[in-house]
Amino acid sequence: VVVPSVVAALFPEEKRSLPMGIWTCWVSIGYIVVLFGTNLLADEATPHTWVIVWWALSAVFVIIFLLVAFLGKMPNGANEVGDVSKEKVTIKNGFSSIPAILCGLIMLFLAVIVVIYSSFVPTYLNLSLGFDLAKANALTSLNSFGMMIGGILMGIALLKIKNKNMALLIFAILTGILSVFVFLFPANLAAVYLFLLGLISQCVMAT
Repeated sequence: VVVPSVVAALFPEEKRSLPMGIWTCWVSIGYIVVLFGTNLLADEATPHTWVIVWWALSAVFVIIFLLVAFLGKMPNGANEVGDVSKEKVTIKNGFSSIPAILCGLIMLFLAVIVVIYSSFVPTYLNLSLGFDLAKANALTSLNSFGMMIGGILMGIALLKIKNKNMALLIFAILTGILSVFVFLFPANLAAVYLFLLGLISQCVMAT
C-alpha cells in the first residue's frame, strides 16, 4: 500500500514503470522464501515442525519492521517530485470513479487466481501428479521465478508501450486462459506451465 505512494513521490510519471515492476516482485520473492524455507526447516515425517517455519517467518517480519521503522525515510525534496493534486478527494469520489473500480476488480480477480493456485498447486502436484512434497514445493517456486522475471520485463516494456490499457487487457486475457488449466496440466509440463503462468500473470500486476 505504501510503496506506490513512495514511487510516485520519487519518480515522475513517465519513469515509474520499472520501479513499480520491481516492487511487484515482493510477492514472488515471498513465495520463494516460504517454499524453499519450508523444505529446509520442516520435515514431512514430523508434521509439528511447521511451527519452526511460522516462528522463522515471524522473526523475519520483526526484523523488516524494525529496519523500515528506524532506517526508512523519504529523501529531501521527495514531496515535490510527485504530481500530487491539492484537490481534496473523498472516499465517495473513489467509489464513484469507474477507473478506480475497474482497477480494483482486476486486482481482485487476479488475487483470487494467484491465491488459489499458489495455495493448492503444491497439493495438486503431490496428490494428483505423484511428486513428493519437497519436489512439489520446488516446482511451485518456478511460478514465483516467472513472476519475478515478468514483473521486471514488463516494467521495462511499459517505458516504451504507449497503450498501457491494451497491454493490460491482453495479459489479463492470457492469464485467464492459462488459469483454466491450473489443475489440469500433466506432470511433464508442470515446470513450463507454472513458469509461464507466473510470468504472464505478473505482467498484469506490473501494468
